[in-house]
This record gives sequence, C-alpha cells and structure tokens, in this order.
Amino acid sequence: MRIEQGPESTRKKTLAIVVVIALIAVVVGLLLLRQGATPTTYGHDVGDVPPDFTLPDTDNVPWNLEAHVGNGKPTLLEFIHPGVPACQSIADDLESMNTDYQGRIEIVSVAVTFEYGGLQNPPTVEGTRDVKAALGSSWTYVVETNGTSVRDAYGIDRVPTFFLIGKDGTIAYIHLGGLNLTALRDAIDAALAR
Repeated sequence: MRIEQGPESTRKKTLAIVVVIALIAVVVGLLLLRQGATPTTYGHDVGDVPPDFTLPDTDNVPWNLEAHVGNGKPTLLEFIHPGVPACQSIADDLESMNTDYQGRIEIVSVAVTFEYGGLQNPPTVEGTRDVKAALGSSWTYVVETNGTSVRDAYGIDRVPTFFLIGKDGTIAYIHLGGLNLTALRDAIDAALAR
C-alpha cells in the first residue's frame, strides 16, 4: 500500500525542518554565550601579563599601569575614543559598577586614536577631560595623545574594548565591543574571589 503525499504534507515537513534548524542555531548560540569564550586580541589572552604603559590622566599627571596592578584589587581597562557614542553610552553602567564595588576595583578609561570615519585625530587631554565631566564619570581617564603604541600593544581595533587585570597582575578577562555587563560583573567577581 502506497501513501501519497500532497502539498500540505510537504509544507509541514519543510516547516518542521526549518523549526528544528532554528532551534539548533539558538541552542548553539546560547551555549557559546554561556561558555564565556574569551577572545584573543593580537596575542593577548587570559593569563598573560598586560603590556605596561604610562599616559597622562585628564589632569595631565602621568598614570602608570604597573604601579596600579597587583595592588590587591582588579583593574578594568576600558579602551575608548571619547568621540564614539558607543563609548559614551556605557558610562552610566560603569558608574553604577564603580559605585557597587565601592573601591574594590579600579576602572581606567584609556582614550586612544580610533581610525574610523572622522575620528582619525588622536584624543586630547582637554577633550577627554570635557567628555569625562559631561558624562559625570568618577573613575580615572588616561589619554594616548601621541602615536598609537599603547593601542597597538593591546591590539585594539574596535572601541570599546575591555581588559580586566586580576589582583595577580595578569589578564583575567577580555571583551571586544559593547559592554556585556553580566559577563563583566561575573569576571570581576571571579577576580575578586582569587
């Protein structure tokens, strides 16, 4: 006995296949997000010692990374360009996080040249100070005013980019692009627990 299939049966099978494929894609995507894979940035990875640098802060006082890491608290480096709206839009979240951790972490925004669109010009101390004031940020901003050696040493090709340096002075977390606040808080909590 042969059962004939009509167009309705074929449509149902096709729809079922599409639904199964979509569910598989969603599950794989969720697993990748949950796994918390850490990207490598031009040779930097979790466990590496971050490149040291000294840059002026917004008061034109030299700020040195090595003097701040290994001081008993994690240091979050946020690489930005002050003129990029995505960098400005996360300031409230970082301010909230800075308040929530009450001095147990140090946040440092590192203003670098970002070569995209009309932003080829390097940031200035004065311009970065103005952006910091406009955003109401309470943490440190430092500025790479000459060249791109710090940006290049960290392999920054998009802003914002985050490097969390643990209490031991090694990279504990890297995130490229917009802020994933939950993942960042999880990484900070893990770094504080070590």
